[in-house]
Amino acid sequence: MSLTREVQELRAAVQRLHTAWRELAVTADEDRPPGAGLAAADRIAEVIADGRGDLDEALAQLDRPAPGHALSQAACPLDRMRRRYYEDLCSFGAVGAVLRAVQGAARRESGHEWQAWAHGLRAGIARCAEPLRAVDTILLRCLGELADAATDDVVMTH
Repeated sequence: MSLTREVQELRAAVQRLHTAWRELAVTADEDRPPGAGLAAADRIAEVIADGRGDLDEALAQLDRPAPGHALSQAACPLDRMRRRYYEDLCSFGAVGAVLRAVQGAARRESGHEWQAWAHGLRAGIARCAEPLRAVDTILLRCLGELADAATDDVVMTH
């Protein structure tokens, strides 16, 4: 497959991830129980908003006409988004902070609402896993195309 085609597939995969991420943002923001809330919930909403910005940037870069340049410019925001997902949303520390906060809220009047929110949040985070794996797989194929092209150029010049 050509680099142009792989970058097109990457863009489609990033768009699918963006859709799943947007649904996660709805859960984090709009489904959040009313009231002062939890510091952990505020942090998660911030991470999700930042990740959405990374995905917006990656999509804008992937719309560039030169596929090699588009790929190089999209790689950084995709890497930032990946780190946000694994380190800030899926890590033991991040999940533990949310669970501890929700357990504390459960002692208050709105505890069941926070438990439902946390359950929906975990489900939304899980729904982002497959689209993120697809992005990673296609990104590796793109890098393989670049390596093949570089190898072909070296072989042709000798």
